[in-house]
Amino acid sequence: MTAAAPLFDRLLYVQRLRSAGIDEQHAVAQADALDGAFRESVATRADLAQETAVLKTELQQIDHRIDVLEANVKAEFAGVRGEIAMVRSEISAVRTDLAAAIQRQTVWLGGTMIALLAIGVTLAKTL
Repeated sequence: MTAAAPLFDRLLYVQRLRSAGIDEQHAVAQADALDGAFRESVATRADLAQETAVLKTELQQIDHRIDVLEANVKAEFAGVRGEIAMVRSEISAVRTDLAAAIQRQTVWLGGTMIALLAIGVTLAKTL
């Protein structure tokens, strides 16, 4: 890895101020102040690498949470599907019971109609 280039060339800055007529003490003071300001406010590659690592970790945590939520949703859907299957089975059983009850009622009504018809015929013969 190569050495990082300086953010601010203090020596060149001092030289330019000196050639513009600023005395060395003031030129050095200004260069120091600017150098300090740049170091505090400009992100370095190391700063970016550190932040990138933090963001990657946070993204991995988010991915994990999403995976957990996805698994929970799938489990819930499986449970709902099971409940739907159970309800369908119960509906089928009710339909079967209802068909059997209708069949019994039809037989009973048929028998009752025959009995009433027989009573009516007997009454008609006797009268």
